[in-house]
Amino acid sequence: MISTRLIRLLRWTKQKLYLEVTNRVLKEGMPKSWKTSSTILILKAKKAFKFYTVAKSWRPIQLQSILAKVMERIITDKLANHRLLPENMHGGRKNYGTTDAIQALDTFIADNKHRNVVFTALNVEGGFNHLNLDRTCDIIEKADQHLAQWVRAWGSLLP
Repeated sequence: MISTRLIRLLRWTKQKLYLEVTNRVLKEGMPKSWKTSSTILILKAKKAFKFYTVAKSWRPIQLQSILAKVMERIITDKLANHRLLPENMHGGRKNYGTTDAIQALDTFIADNKHRNVVFTALNVEGGFNHLNLDRTCDIIEKADQHLAQWVRAWGSLLP
């Protein structure tokens, strides 16, 4: 089993090997085994036993290959570095988590006290099912051809 500790160790002690693997995956795409995941259900806190049969009582947790997560982080950073992600896109990005989104919202409200503010939040399920992969990759390709190839290969397994 490959752990995050091993990946960090390789990153600093075997930089050449780490970069070779990373670059190869970027050029050739992620192996299919990295694209599979398992979902387990965890009972939400403070739910009485009688609610075990109610779907809202459970929290799904997706377990994915750590190598896939490392590559997804690298790709997300590359997309951000090419300025292909909007500044208001939070989640899955360094310094753009839920807490940062709440802070940005709080700052916006404080700066606009004289205005009425409406806040809408969406929890999009299956959002990638509607992604136009070709159009997305065409946009990315203008900045980085290898990155576009990687995203196209990653997205090839989407339903």
